[in-house]
Parts: sequence; structure tokens; C-alpha cells
Amino acid sequence: MTGDATTEGDQRYATALDAQLDWLVTRAPRAADGTLFHLLGSRQVWADTVYMVVPLLALAGRTDLAAAQVDGYRRRLFDPRTDLYAARWDEDRGELDRPRPLLGHAALRRARAAVSPAG
Repeated sequence: MTGDATTEGDQRYATALDAQLDWLVTRAPRAADGTLFHLLGSRQVWADTVYMVVPLLALAGRTDLAAAQVDGYRRRLFDPRTDLYAARWDEDRGELDRPRPLLGHAALRRARAAVSPAG
């Protein structure tokens, strides 16, 4: 992906992109299965990370990691009581944090299909 950033002639964009991808792929805090936590110092999974991180991973050619993130979020954020997705999951407590419905199952399936290699 850095090749696209350098076509504009400013190496700072390519450098920033490389640093962000390195952080996301190798150093960002995550659950045992690789699902990223949203904030430093908090072992919470937030739906916000799906729209912040998944598109970047997919555009950078890391569709495997993008799809794995969607899968991790789907497993944690789906609330079978409401058949909807909640905004936050607390990994330490093993439960939804603020279990208000966020989006329906069909919306997350479409997001997963969009980044899936078979997509």
C-alpha cells in the first residue's frame, strides 16, 4: 500500500501508513484470538474498531486480518437475546458492556463479505 502513498510525492504519508500498519499488525493490544482491543489500557472490544481498522487492513492487502477482525467482533458483540450487535464487549468480564443494540446481523454479514478473500 505504501506505493500508493508515495505517488503523491510526499514520503511522510508512506512512512505514517507503514507505522500504522506495523502497530495494527504486530503491536496493538489484542485478545488471545487476535481481535484488537479499542483503547490502550482497556481490554474492551468496540464496534468502532470495525469501521476504523477493517477497511485499512483490507486496502493494505491484509484481507486475512481484516476478515479475522470481523469474525472476532461478530463473536463478541452479537447479543442473541436481541438478535442485534452491541457496541462494546469487556474481555475481562466476558460480557457485553453497555448491551444496547447497535446493528443487525445482516449488516455485519455484509461487512464480512466485503473484506473476505472469497468476497
